Amino acid sequence: MPTIKRICAHFDSGERYFEASGKRHCFGEGSGPYEYLLGALSGCFTYTLFDECEGKVSFDSLDISVVGTKRDEIPSLLQETEMVLVVKGCSDERKLVECIERTKAHCSIFQTISKVCNIQVAVEFK
Repeated sequence: MPTIKRICAHFDSGERYFEASGKRHCFGEGSGPYEYLLGALSGCFTYTLFDECEGKVSFDSLDISVVGTKRDEIPSLLQETEMVLVVKGCSDERKLVECIERTKAHCSIFQTISKVCNIQVAVEFK
């Protein structure tokens, strides 16, 4: 059976937000729809990567930087997206790269966005 995800969005002259799971997330200065889309990509990628790594490889921390470039044409879809994963304290770099490749194939938000633009993924080990 399909999993249903639901949000409720509100827009008026004073407030712009959406609610999910009882929490309010504001659209404001520096946090518009594309920031939430790129944030969703980083969150989904991270959760999927954790699943792929379980029992195979470990690391102390992961930071993900995501940059999306929009087209000039309307609709202004993403043209290019770049993700940089900075991994600290990795137990096996080769195995982590293999897990990242599987994550790219299994992450639903990654796969959704990849239908409209190319996504480059780079990894830096610290």
